[in-house]
Amino acid sequence: MDEHRPGFWEGYSKAYSGDIQGDAPSRIIDRLFDLGLLTGSDCVLEIGSGPGTYSLLIAPRVRILVCMDSSAGMLDRLRAGAETLGISNIERFLQDWNAYTPRKGYDTCIATLCPGTGASASLLRMECAARRGCALVSWMRNPCDDMHDRLCGLLEIEKPDRGRGSSEPEEWLACNDREFTVETFPTVYDWEATVDVAVSS
Repeated sequence: MDEHRPGFWEGYSKAYSGDIQGDAPSRIIDRLFDLGLLTGSDCVLEIGSGPGTYSLLIAPRVRILVCMDSSAGMLDRLRAGAETLGISNIERFLQDWNAYTPRKGYDTCIATLCPGTGASASLLRMECAARRGCALVSWMRNPCDDMHDRLCGLLEIEKPDRGRGSSEPEEWLACNDREFTVETFPTVYDWEATVDVAVSS
């Protein structure tokens, strides 16, 4: 799986599931409210919303949630999820973050497992979009990556460069005198599948 390949997320939009994150999304969102980074009166920009793993938890607790994603399929799933839950304060925004020109129109900017948001230029763009602060939700270690890497070895195909981890953002923030907090939210998720299903996922 090469999540940086153009069109990858659109092609993956029907199969993608946030279930692998277990209860971490709800704990992360609770913590952002506890810290005051999110409040009930906020207009929030979420980068890489996908089908709403975080969006559907954030939206009922803020004034407006603007969800940006580069995949129309992901945004369609987000719309359907919001309709099912009766959530009406989500604005969907089809846009590649790397092509977006940010403006300070949001109280908080949050990127949820969005490839590319860890680079220094992207962190600056997040700052340019937020009046109060930013939150970057990133994998530190994803056990499914280990599984995919083993499958790639068995199938003799090249392992993808996932670009995950928090060290680059932390280094950039520290070197540029930004105040920041790093917290981890371990979770366990059990998943069983046949080899055919695992390869197609």
